[in-house]
Amino acid sequence: MTYGVDGTLALWAADQDSAPRDRIMVLPDQRIRRVVEGKRGELYVIAGQTGLWRLAAGEHTHLVPRLLDVQGLALSSERVIYAATEGGGVVRYDLRAQRELEPWGSPDQVYHGVAARAGLVYVLGGQSGFLEVYEEGAERRAPRERVALAAVPRSLVLEPGGAWAAIGTYTGEIRRLDLKTKTFLPPFMAPDVRTAHQGVVARNELAHHSSVRAMVFARDGALLSSSMGDQREINELRIWDPESRQERRPVFKPNLRLSESLAVSADGREVALGTKEGEVLVLRR
Repeated sequence: MTYGVDGTLALWAADQDSAPRDRIMVLPDQRIRRVVEGKRGELYVIAGQTGLWRLAAGEHTHLVPRLLDVQGLALSSERVIYAATEGGGVVRYDLRAQRELEPWGSPDQVYHGVAARAGLVYVLGGQSGFLEVYEEGAERRAPRERVALAAVPRSLVLEPGGAWAAIGTYTGEIRRLDLKTKTFLPPFMAPDVRTAHQGVVARNELAHHSSVRAMVFARDGALLSSSMGDQREINELRIWDPESRQERRPVFKPNLRLSESLAVSADGREVALGTKEGEVLVLRR
């Protein structure tokens, strides 16, 4: 499934990458910013101008009717939706109580990503970079913990086992933060192309050559990351082995400007990438 600026959701079959299986106009003339799927098959959609919607069996329910500049979206096991926003703090909506909760954080901050697991919510933000940890159900706006990153963050994903978080930065790093000790682990390292032609493949701490805007874990544990920038040659997809922190396969450079859309199929065999040109690239691993 992909989503676009015209308010449509497109459904794709993994074995048919030339055209979408179905296209649904869900919110006409609204730019769809983020989509997250619930356990019951419903979709929760952020449209830039009109806020948060719930889509289920053809029914559209408007949950938060206001402008939300959302950078990240997550649904917790307690059925609370968390939206990391620019200028609105961390917006929260309780699906069981069917009401919006008091937002977390500060409206003066920019929040770039959010993830929830095991009663804790992790929020990424700030121009100087921080990761905040909140307890589910907490009413206070302040976080339980805050970790300084000393880098401009752009994306966040939790390792499937919950031991560490991968944090993508504006400068192309993928940092690893131990969620128990709040200390940094060795980062993912790409080959240094400046020395490869000499027969020596050095490694540096930059995973990409531009901003890391999307990351996702596959079923087999591999970490997929994509970067984006104005120059087409620095837009790329990399697939990482979390144990060695090195690539499992050569880098993929599509010569297109990638968007923040990145997804992997349930069996881990297909990868979908959205582009700024409105295309969807489907790759076989």
